[in-house]
Amino acid sequence: MHIDKRHYPDFVVTAYGQPGVYGEEDIIRLVVEVRSLGRDLKEPSAMEKQEVIDQLLRYLYVIGEMGLRWADKAAGMCISGTEAAILQSKSNGKFPKSTTWHSIYSNRFTDAIQKLADM
Repeated sequence: MHIDKRHYPDFVVTAYGQPGVYGEEDIIRLVVEVRSLGRDLKEPSAMEKQEVIDQLLRYLYVIGEMGLRWADKAAGMCISGTEAAILQSKSNGKFPKSTTWHSIYSNRFTDAIQKLADM
């Protein structure tokens, strides 16, 4: 039995692009990593939240290394229970190491999603 040593994010949102424009037809726009709360639905600690951000950053780094238009208009999102954290790349293609978490029911989250949609 072959064990796959690669790890993949939970969701990837892509936009269909023109062949040759960015080197790939599908353009990765958003990488989403969802953290399970477990059966007890216990809220995550600050360390557990940082662990899911670090996991997302690893995916974003690998995608950047693969050269898939990650220097601009790129975003990553972590979801844990009813909270989400959004990481957006800077113009140099680097992502912040941490971010704030917001309720998915808040105006700040809705505004962040709208901003992502307008990219």
